Amino acid sequence: MPRVNHPSSAGYEIKKRREVKQFRAVQGQTQKISAEVAGQSEYDDPSSNVMVIKNDLSLKKLEYQLELQRLHNEKVKQSAICFIKGSINFTLS
Repeated sequence: MPRVNHPSSAGYEIKKRREVKQFRAVQGQTQKISAEVAGQSEYDDPSSNVMVIKNDLSLKKLEYQLELQRLHNEKVKQSAICFIKGSINFTLS
């Protein structure tokens, strides 16, 4: 018996694909900023080889968003410290 696609199931699939894409974007940003904070000049975008478990997507997405925010704050803090150190060195010289 052929499978019939209902509009609601098609919309659900589109929504899921969008969520996976957003998840990978957040994950990629998190890993990129994490590499920058760690002082790594090179970053390998692993989003192409990331395996996403769709059942766990919502929780993982929240975890990555929190981690992304934490890393972003750390990056801003490090930038501010570098700026202050540069200002102090300039003033002392």
